[in-house]
Amino acid sequence: MQIVHSDDFVMDTAVEQRVFGENAAAACAAVARLLRRLEDRMSFFKPGSDVRALNEAAGLGIPIRVGAETVFVLLAAKELAEKTCGAFDVTAAPLSECWRGAARRGDGIPPTEEELANAVSLIGNDVLSLFPENGAAQLTKKGAAVDLGGIAKGYAADRAIELYKTMGVEAALINLGGNVKTIGKKPDGQPWVVGLQDPDKERGVFLGSLQVAAASVATSGGYERFSVIGTEKYHHIIDPANGSPAESGLLSATVIAGSSMQADGLSTAAFVLGLEQAAGLLECYPDVEAILIDEERRVWITPGARESWNPAPGYESLSVSVLENNK
Repeated sequence: MQIVHSDDFVMDTAVEQRVFGENAAAACAAVARLLRRLEDRMSFFKPGSDVRALNEAAGLGIPIRVGAETVFVLLAAKELAEKTCGAFDVTAAPLSECWRGAARRGDGIPPTEEELANAVSLIGNDVLSLFPENGAAQLTKKGAAVDLGGIAKGYAADRAIELYKTMGVEAALINLGGNVKTIGKKPDGQPWVVGLQDPDKERGVFLGSLQVAAASVATSGGYERFSVIGTEKYHHIIDPANGSPAESGLLSATVIAGSSMQADGLSTAAFVLGLEQAAGLLECYPDVEAILIDEERRVWITPGARESWNPAPGYESLSVSVLENNK
């Protein structure tokens, strides 16, 4: 059976495709085109994107026409913000801009309390209004902004799998910067193996792995991206409650779900909330599993993920405990 292994850089992240079947090459090319089109729609930075147009019209009192896919993702984002009590919030973009702006200034001074308070006043579910029947969206406060970076890659992975299926692909894996989704099993009948990054090591050093088939795996961690301000590094996952990089006691949060978009958003929320609140959140999602790594390098695994977890060589002594979520 033909296998095509494709590497690319789209949506501001490395993208890997591993596709089996007669149409593997055509499917890889079609997915690459899909990802670029979604990037053009949902990029925070690209001129002409739906997100850029929405943000530029913030506070003008004018709903902005956006694509149906963008409306779909914005609706999902608002629902996640509600269910996570704001721990996941795409309107937190002004806070991220505060930290990026402080890094660009180059004076070594992080955002002031006043700057962060002003940015916090611009965020929240009530700032974003959606009109799906008209294909439109609106930001009600001047200076408000949305950034779909925490959910759009998950949506893209879901769409990629749908496209594989329409092209007759029965076995494939796509990895968008840590958002992994698979279809079927490998041709030899074995499940896919997804490595979990050691948060304290260079990229590509895994402390364990998960065996999955037809599932989505998304990981959020403070090791992924940074703003460097003076001599300090500040990771990119912001706690909307206080405007600063999340300090929840976790090093990383991995979520396994059917939907990659759901896994993407929930992994961010779990990282922001911390161990106990994340366990409570997962009670609302009976089909979702998780692996959380705390600052003492203890591994917490929901019961449904326990059997698919395997420590990497050299990591057998890690403390592994069941994350009770009363499912």
